[in-house]
Amino acid sequence: MACSQVASCDNSQDRDYRVVIGGRPPAGYTGNTTRILEDNVHAIKQNSTIKLNESDFRYAHMYGYSRLFEQMNLHGYSHDRLTEGRITPRLLADYDVVFLNLVDETRASFTEDEIEAVRAFVHAGGGLFVIADHTNVYKHAEMTNPLLAPFGIEIRYEICVDVSPHTVSGLGWILVSDVREHPVHGDVLEYSLQTGGPVDGPGGVGFTSAGGWGDKWNPDMNEGYYGNWTKDPDEQSGPQAVVQAVTYGSGRVFVVGDQNIFGDPYLMFIDNRGLALNGFEWLAQRETERMRDSPMPGLNVRIDTAADNLSTGKAGTTNHYTFYTNLNRIVSLSALATRRPLPWIPDVLMWLEPSRLVTDDVLEEADAVLANGGQLTLVLHPGQIPPPAIQLLQNFELSAGYETSAGSPVDLSETAIVDRLDNVTLNQKLRDKTVTLTSCPAIRCPEHAVWTATDGAGNTCDLLCEFTILNGRFLVSFAGEFYRRAALGDVHDVPKDASEAAYLLELGLSDVFLEYGIPQRYQN
Repeated sequence: MACSQVASCDNSQDRDYRVVIGGRPPAGYTGNTTRILEDNVHAIKQNSTIKLNESDFRYAHMYGYSRLFEQMNLHGYSHDRLTEGRITPRLLADYDVVFLNLVDETRASFTEDEIEAVRAFVHAGGGLFVIADHTNVYKHAEMTNPLLAPFGIEIRYEICVDVSPHTVSGLGWILVSDVREHPVHGDVLEYSLQTGGPVDGPGGVGFTSAGGWGDKWNPDMNEGYYGNWTKDPDEQSGPQAVVQAVTYGSGRVFVVGDQNIFGDPYLMFIDNRGLALNGFEWLAQRETERMRDSPMPGLNVRIDTAADNLSTGKAGTTNHYTFYTNLNRIVSLSALATRRPLPWIPDVLMWLEPSRLVTDDVLEEADAVLANGGQLTLVLHPGQIPPPAIQLLQNFELSAGYETSAGSPVDLSETAIVDRLDNVTLNQKLRDKTVTLTSCPAIRCPEHAVWTATDGAGNTCDLLCEFTILNGRFLVSFAGEFYRRAALGDVHDVPKDASEAAYLLELGLSDVFLEYGIPQRYQN
């Protein structure tokens, strides 16, 4: 393999390219191996070196593919990055799969020799994974289509638009549930694109609904490369393919029409992660290994996003997309927002202001989490407690035993807490910072408080409560209002003032999870 023993390979007289190591399987790994070449000559945006983190909120630094590649490295998928030079048959001979993540106009165009080298590589048994996007954003479509033409695939200059119930947020963040039978859809029922585009070809496997359409790009629009978000008479309607899986010779090509779908924030939303891992396994002809059934690195938090009606993927002011994204900023934590239980027992199972009743299979999952020494967490707004939250509290016998800040007993299945304390300071520092809030719900959980805030008169409210159950614990958070987008701000807003306080409450909650530790995991 090129550069397998060193951190990088500089150009030399017998090489006209430079490759650097991206990632390797862990020491002692003895399973099957696959060699991936990530092309960072033609595509550098949101590459595998960019990792979502706690302090960088710039769009260009948030949607890298580091989490995806980190998990694949654990399963024998090593990857290198081509950083200089051209794609040649000699280079490709060292690899099994080529990965191309969103070409843009600042990079070199593919030469005819490169296109032929890739075509021959696939025909001889190699895999090609291409990430596209909507319309011709960054001129990616006009630059990538020549590479895809030998396989009969074409990126259209359009946005895939759909209508309720086939959307997550707005018209462009679509919910794809027309998933045709194919290995890339193994145990994948649905996935979501954040403003993606249609991809034509002979191997369409994932489609918009019959009500969807391809919204044509307005080339005069300099911001966003969008259309008019309206179905016009000359636009293609009906199911639009957003995923192509094509066999060519002895090899395979996999094209997905959205960049954000597998980026760090959105990778673990519903079945996006399964689609990505299945895609690489299919290209590597290792599709029976089921990487998707393995936990992510670090503490695994599953958010039951069926109960919150996909709030973790919605950008409305009362929704939780920012909260979900921020959780995945924590390097030692992986937050998966799914509508069904995972193939493994999560370390933390969380509900965010649930608006739909929790299903029996999830309640069984919750019991398994507690039996396994894990954590359950229910985030509430005490002034707005819906029936699904009451259901959970009653199921675990946690609805009673609270009191108002004035000392009156409270049963949350009967009473909402509308009174508040103004100008409070959290007694505990979070990330070595003092947290002040304009107000907090006037509720306490005697003998169970983890976080307590105090006003100027000495009155207190509890924002986080802990209850030991079986081998684990149940956390009840009364900080629900602070975890909404209205308080945290947009995912690209740098937290300051009130939003910084809300952000600290979220970082502090992740610290509480991590301090408790990761229990022994058991596969279901």
